[in-house]
Amino acid sequence: MIHDPRPIAPVNPEGLDEIAWSLLNESETLQPESPQSISLDDLMIEQTSPRDQQNNKILYMFDKSLEALKQRGFQRHLRPSEAFKVIIDAIENPSSKYKPLKEDMLSSYGEWLSLALERTKPSELTFYLDPENLIWDGLKYIVQGQLRHSAKQSFPISRDIPSQEYVDLNKFPDELVEFLYSRKFNNLPKIMQSGDKRAQLWLPQKGIVRPCFHGGFVDFGVDSYFNNWASRGVRVAKNFY
Repeated sequence: MIHDPRPIAPVNPEGLDEIAWSLLNESETLQPESPQSISLDDLMIEQTSPRDQQNNKILYMFDKSLEALKQRGFQRHLRPSEAFKVIIDAIENPSSKYKPLKEDMLSSYGEWLSLALERTKPSELTFYLDPENLIWDGLKYIVQGQLRHSAKQSFPISRDIPSQEYVDLNKFPDELVEFLYSRKFNNLPKIMQSGDKRAQLWLPQKGIVRPCFHGGFVDFGVDSYFNNWASRGVRVAKNFY
């Protein structure tokens, strides 16, 4: 099933309404304490997304989120496979230590991923892990100088898949799904495969590089729709060798 995205709150042509601007400006002055972290493999994940004084998630554009999490002592956002490992474990394991983290991740606004996406050809998607120099200029995301990234990977897709609409995850090849979700589609929890919370992707138009987030409009989606979203940091554990 394919449908149009619906913003959580109305946005102006620049992608930011007055409430969002207020939250964004507030985020520049608030200095939340570094919250408790939780381990995943060799990583430590920020247990709670930063909140304002009313306990609402602080919202940032992608580059500002990256700056803020580094100020909090983290290195980057969660990669998609890391985020969904946490979510899947919390869904499948009744005693999962990630249940509180998963609830925080999926509450309220979506959260940035350490990922950028480009439709390099009508029949190809390219993903950039840990992107930097992807800057919001007030109207759109631009690459400032050269796009920095730790790795990139391209996947073939059907040229019939539309951009700027939600597309069900099972329309994409297993290799792409596993790259994003840590599992092939048929091995995902049923709630992620079907129903109103199912996983979907939202692609930018050809030639446009966008940062990605999860949990904004679709609980288990990976989305490149521009807006401001919540921040969660991750770093390599200090005692990992």
